[in-house]
Amino acid sequence: MKKHDFHEALRFLRRATALLISLLLCACATKYRPSKSGSGYSSAQLSSNEFMVRFHGNADTSLERAYDFALLRSAEVTRQNGFRYFSVLDVTNASSAKRYTRVYRTLSAPVPGAQDFGWYDYIPAPYTVEVQQPEIYYQPGTVFRIRCFSDRPDRQFAYDAAALEGSLRRKYKIR
Repeated sequence: MKKHDFHEALRFLRRATALLISLLLCACATKYRPSKSGSGYSSAQLSSNEFMVRFHGNADTSLERAYDFALLRSAEVTRQNGFRYFSVLDVTNASSAKRYTRVYRTLSAPVPGAQDFGWYDYIPAPYTVEVQQPEIYYQPGTVFRIRCFSDRPDRQFAYDAAALEGSLRRKYKIR
């Protein structure tokens, strides 16, 4: 194998590894999709120009991502119903947190050379070490009540639905 071919193969391997790691990291958080198995978005019409929009993520979804996806769904709902602007009237934190205990068990064996430190003779080997670690399973979620407008309102803040939708789709690389 030529030296040039070796370096080319090494470069390819590094790029493939970086791509695989980034795919694995991105694949864990809840994708932008309709609600399924407790995670995703949903929406319901409350009146002619008011809607309830929900987004629930999984344990790998950040709170920022959950809020952004609720805003993205709000922008879509606004445009799908013939409006250009929307205001968030009410926000409800729909996150959940559940306690659980993770148990780690390891089988330990004597360490060669440890007898020189004097404690080796007193530990029966092999032995099992069990550690109980309290953990919290957190799933972010949010519920927005939005009001939609055809024209930008004068007295309250309103998002431009098309601009916000485009911005969030670029941020999360959603088509």
